[in-house]
Amino acid sequence: MDFRYIKLSLTWDQSPWLEVLSDGAQLAWLNLLCYAKETGRAGVAKSMTVKRASCRWGRTEEAVAEMLGAAITNGALSKDEGGLWIITKWQQYQGDDTNAVRQQKYREKIRNENNALREDDETGLKTDEKHAEKPRRKNNNASTRNSNAEEKRREEKKREITSSKLQTAGAGKDLAADPADDDPQADPGPGGQDSDSDSLTSSSFSGTLDSLSDAKLRVLSNGGNALAKLELERRRIAKLAEPPSARRGNVGAFTKGVI
Repeated sequence: MDFRYIKLSLTWDQSPWLEVLSDGAQLAWLNLLCYAKETGRAGVAKSMTVKRASCRWGRTEEAVAEMLGAAITNGALSKDEGGLWIITKWQQYQGDDTNAVRQQKYREKIRNENNALREDDETGLKTDEKHAEKPRRKNNNASTRNSNAEEKRREEKKREITSSKLQTAGAGKDLAADPADDDPQADPGPGGQDSDSDSLTSSSFSGTLDSLSDAKLRVLSNGGNALAKLELERRRIAKLAEPPSARRGNVGAFTKGVI
């Protein structure tokens, strides 16, 4: 069985020309719409007399006449010379879409839904990226702080090395200016010349710890020079690291010289 229907707005009875009609006349208008849908085409159907319409729709003749008069007066219905009722704006309110139109509407609906989902996904992705950027920024800040701290340590190390070099050079100058070099009464070593192990000055003094004898290093160490202490310790360790045969030879040479 083929079920056919009309489209009816929830506020159909609030139209200005309908709301002033009686209940029977309002229902007769719905009967007219169903009649046009059933027997007509595109809102055009064969007209009937008031009496015939009253019998067909089960309404009083007064209600049918009231509805037809109000509909024609307000432009909702017209009647042509061939005796046909023409319902105005039928296609706008009751038009049947073709299959092609229905398919087009369905495709547009699916397209709109997909676009909405895509926009939601893009919005969620941007939100995730923003949240992910915050830890990266924190990591970058930590790396920058670590780099700055490392740079600061390198600068401090350079300053310490420079300060040590300046202190060493100053100590060498003090030794070069020792008044013992100018004192003619200075105690000479064996042979009438200053001994390299006892004298605190030397014409070949270069200002570096490597060129100083152990005796000079001891004088600097006793004066509080930390680098001189380190150099003496280095030389002591180096001597301990020599082979036993080398150490025995040195001891023998020393003993032989003493004897």
